[in-house]
Amino acid sequence: AAAVEEISSSMEELASTVSQTADHARQTAAISTKAASDAVDGGKAVAETVSAMQHIAEKIELIEEIARQTNLLALNAAIEAARAGEHGKGFAVVAAEVRKLAERSQVSAQEIKVVAAKSVETAARAGELINDIVPQIQKTAELVQEIDAAANEQARGIDENAKAIQQFDQVIQSNSAAAEEMASTSEELTAQAAQMQETIAFFRVETAGAKSKPRSQERPLAKPAAPSQTGGKSGKGVKLSLPGIGDGEFERY
Repeated sequence: AAAVEEISSSMEELASTVSQTADHARQTAAISTKAASDAVDGGKAVAETVSAMQHIAEKIELIEEIARQTNLLALNAAIEAARAGEHGKGFAVVAAEVRKLAERSQVSAQEIKVVAAKSVETAARAGELINDIVPQIQKTAELVQEIDAAANEQARGIDENAKAIQQFDQVIQSNSAAAEEMASTSEELTAQAAQMQETIAFFRVETAGAKSKPRSQERPLAKPAAPSQTGGKSGKGVKLSLPGIGDGEFERY
């Protein structure tokens, strides 16, 4: 019974540990599921970022083209101002400034284009990495969910085993109490049997004493009367004389 109680206590501790593990697995499954969902959302965001950066790069190319054309127009304006002579000097100055701004805009557009291209490349690489990671995170979430289900099933099994052991302990305790009661009853029956044996032995002694009384206490038997002798002794016997009985009815000895 003590061993069963110890096993029951150990099973209760194990059930508590498994229940705690199942709870942790449940929390981990929730975190993994959320991480997988966030990774999917992150992949979508990166894809949208790549698309936006590509669109920006296209706009920068357009700005670069506008700056190039503006530069050509400024160059043509300077040529026409030179042809106009004194009347075109003011226009030539304006054309020169416009040409400078166009050149600066073109240089800046080229620099922005390089940065945008690098950003697009980086975002695309990040999108590929996230796309590779998302299935693994989803698989991890599925495995954690399976672990959670297995831990819950194990917890239920251990709980059922603990209950069965407790019932078994109760049965053992009941059997132990019944055995103690049977032992007490057996002791009582043994005592009663011993008492009966003593009583039977006492009656046997009384009966044996009654059968072994000495002969001096018994009454003497009456001796038969001596027969009357009508004649002398003969070599073959004694002749008895009885009334009403002939000699032929007796044998001689």
